[in-house]
Amino acid sequence: MSAATSGLSVLDGSMGTTDPNRSSAVRLARGGNDRESASSAQAVSAVLSHRCDTSLQRQPARSAHADNPKSDASTDAPEYFSTLISLQKTRTVMFRKIIVSAAAAIVFPLPTLAADFAFQPGLSIKGHSVAQLSTEWWQWAMSTPSEVNPLRDPTGANCGTAQQGAVWFLAGGFGSSKIRRSCVVPANKPLFFPVVNMLYYPAKGNDTYTCEQAKASAALNNESAVDLFVELNGFALDNVKKYRVASEKCFDIFKRIQPEQRPYEAYPSASDGYWVLLKPLKRGRYTLKFGGRYNQESTDYGHMIQDIEYELIAQ
Repeated sequence: MSAATSGLSVLDGSMGTTDPNRSSAVRLARGGNDRESASSAQAVSAVLSHRCDTSLQRQPARSAHADNPKSDASTDAPEYFSTLISLQKTRTVMFRKIIVSAAAAIVFPLPTLAADFAFQPGLSIKGHSVAQLSTEWWQWAMSTPSEVNPLRDPTGANCGTAQQGAVWFLAGGFGSSKIRRSCVVPANKPLFFPVVNMLYYPAKGNDTYTCEQAKASAALNNESAVDLFVELNGFALDNVKKYRVASEKCFDIFKRIQPEQRPYEAYPSASDGYWVLLKPLKRGRYTLKFGGRYNQESTDYGHMIQDIEYELIAQ
């Protein structure tokens, strides 16, 4: 979502900071919040608890460690990116920023078997691996003007914004999120989304990290992910844990923004999380649900919860 994956309409929230040798996270909350509310987290947790009792395969939690002192840093960017910049000015990361993400989407025809609605991990689509698609997804998410950005969209009206290529991207929510959207998607085209993930990118002027350090920061919390689920028309995807994908190479998160509007060169950026590539849908209506939670004693989204649902109209 680390644009905590869920909403980017108005990227707002808080950024945790740590010393140069530890990881930190940007907290982005959907709909204009700059922090996760306890009541919202409890409500989403209750929903997940119920779902876990009925259809989720529980995974044992493994702990990781993170620490978060706070500090300030400055950034600049084009006008439409003012929300992201405002976020960075209020509470920014001195050495790096992490965005957590968990995307939302719903898809797949009822007649198919549960095991058949998603491509298996390791598959490439027209020469693009899932790791490469995850890079492209983040560049898509962070290059779209906030007023039409699909991650900020509470209804799904902007789900077609800036779509290009052989795969259709589905957005989710930043930080702990419970989102319900309706989206028209192309039939016979694969759909790609993150169940829950994290992104690291450097603050402006603080690109001292190596690519390997960036990857390690993006991996924060993912070992502790539990209660992961993806359901299409009531069919559950087996063993979502095996869909974890990390960046093969580091990248610039702002690369898709026009050079004259680009805030700065954000290399090295890296992503790590759980990504699903759905097989093309036939024409019709589908319900896609996904989510899960991190279970780590860390302020860097250590207890982030995702509960996402989409009504998909394939045509």
